[in-house]
Amino acid sequence: MANIPSETVLNLSYDSTNLGLTVIDTNTSAMGSGVTSFFDADADNSAQVLSASASKLYKLHVINSNTENAFIQLFNVAAGSVTVGTTTPNYVIFVPKQGGVIEDFSPGMSFATAITYACTTTATGNGDPTTGLTLSGGYI
Repeated sequence: MANIPSETVLNLSYDSTNLGLTVIDTNTSAMGSGVTSFFDADADNSAQVLSASASKLYKLHVINSNTENAFIQLFNVAAGSVTVGTTTPNYVIFVPKQGGVIEDFSPGMSFATAITYACTTTATGNGDPTTGLTLSGGYI
């Protein structure tokens, strides 16, 4: 059994639909000081601000409860300048149906302008997942 450092916080929730246990690791101490954490319990296909200024993304946890695959599109553009489905994303993350993804970007993925995201049903489209995805992570 792995040793879990005492400062690690695990949030557990029971999913009665899938009879599974969801673990969300909220420990950002490994990313260093100054890390800002974020959480979106209903991420959808609208362009949403993760950071409004130049930043480094360190970690993303994404949970997709839908019966269809989903994608997180990341943009190095201010949210007001993103047209989801038209603006080309800088990075796309596949999130399997009824599954999740943990992306560790150590030593950090740089965004020179801002970090904007959208959750969609295709890699570069604008289809809205039936249920919003759960998204959390950390950036500087």
